[in-house]
Amino acid sequence: MVERKGRRPADNNVQDVLSTIDNYQSGPVRALAQDPPQNASDARRNRRDEGKVEYVRHNRKDADGSDFTLLTITDSGTTGLDGPMLTLADLERREEEEGELVIRQGENWAAWEAMRYTKAGEDKLGSRGQGKYAYLYHSAHPRPDSEDDPDTQPKNNWRMIILYDTLLESGDYRLGVRYHNPATQVVEPPFENEDAFNVLRNGYSDNGFEIPLGLEPLREIGTRVIIPFLSHEAREAIDSKELHRWLCLEWWRQIQKGLLSITVDCGDGLVEEIGIPAYWTDTPWTSDSDRYFVREKVTDPVACGMIKRFVVCHDEGLDDEGYADYEGNPQ
Repeated sequence: MVERKGRRPADNNVQDVLSTIDNYQSGPVRALAQDPPQNASDARRNRRDEGKVEYVRHNRKDADGSDFTLLTITDSGTTGLDGPMLTLADLERREEEEGELVIRQGENWAAWEAMRYTKAGEDKLGSRGQGKYAYLYHSAHPRPDSEDDPDTQPKNNWRMIILYDTLLESGDYRLGVRYHNPATQVVEPPFENEDAFNVLRNGYSDNGFEIPLGLEPLREIGTRVIIPFLSHEAREAIDSKELHRWLCLEWWRQIQKGLLSITVDCGDGLVEEIGIPAYWTDTPWTSDSDRYFVREKVTDPVACGMIKRFVVCHDEGLDDEGYADYEGNPQ
């Protein structure tokens, strides 16, 4: 049996997650709609082929019989989280040798587990890895071992946990775990192959903390993120179709170009495909119309670059639902 232990990613805690996502433009539901498809788009195996993202809600019962919700977000047509499984010692050694933590091309598993890194060949932003906060934020729930009443327990004392599994082109299978509070850590080493299948089917357990999963392994190359104890906010966003609207507003052009498809399964057996807003469906910039203002190759003096195409649609009867911010105020 492989002995597993938690190892602490650098400068990473529940308050980091809350601060980052609470300050997210237009709110945390938009973060859940933006980051997962972006990951899938960046990781497409063939840049000309379509990537697929599936949001699926699963209803489960906890060990005490109480109901809770899992959300799985799965991408396919992608590379999966391939590359070497670098340990904390590996990452610390690299940071010491190079003066900063650099994640190299193809080290996708390491990029998922690391924080505060620079990606080789890209701008040295020094803050990579925060995209996974969009998942962690929506797993937040009161800590069952806390002495505080769940209704009054401060949110920065809540527990956050995500699991992530991947099927690689080699046929190898990996499953990782990251949780924050009572410890902030990544489980090392990850579960592999049959051990991963066992966790997916039977659940994850750690020192009396158990999460029933009841999931089957992936059958297509790609990655799945499992968000247990899905937040009330995210559940409401699925039921009200707010998540669907943000997915449409963020990703309609990629969908239109055949580079991405996104579906949402609310857990009721009905799978809905995210479409294209009616006012952009027929690519109106390709024909003249009084409703549309179109300019091609516009010079941007601020960015000192070129905007490929600028399109404005004006219609007095146009429904502006979805363009209001998350507090209900028009932008």
